[in-house]
Formats: sequence, structure tokens, C-alpha cells
Amino acid sequence: MLKKGCDFISVANFGPDMEANKENTFKNFLLKSVDSDLTELVGMVKAGALKLPVDSVMDFKDVPAALTKSLGMQAAGKIVIKINP
Repeated sequence: MLKKGCDFISVANFGPDMEANKENTFKNFLLKSVDSDLTELVGMVKAGALKLPVDSVMDFKDVPAALTKSLGMQAAGKIVIKINP
């Protein structure tokens, strides 16, 4: 849900329905991951200072289904992929 007139900024491959969202601005950007930044983010999550909504946890063999779910905008949070079960 997005209030009219607000910006929506995504770091994912999000394609908004521009006809239904004429009053909002959508911006996408991608950055290169930096190890020290990712380490700091993991520390924040472990400390409870950063909370991430998790939709589901899936096995690596189910990556195609996870991508389908994500690209179909059916996930209500992050989809976590287990690399080593």
C-alpha cells in the first residue's frame, strides 16, 4: 500500500503498474554489494536493530519457484534460499 504522492524506491526488479499509480513516483536502483556493508547489516539484524519481513524459506532446488513467486509479486517479504540444508 502506498499513499498518493509518495515515492516508492526499490532495489529489486520491480515493474509498477504506471496506469494505476499515476500520482506516485517509482525509482529503481542497483548498487554493488560491499562486504563490510553486508557484514554491518547482518550485525544489525542479529542485534534486532534491523527487522526484515520473511515471506518464506525455500531450498536451493526451488529457486525457479522462488523467482516465479517474487516476479509475480506474490511474496509478502523476503524469500530466503537455503544454500546448505
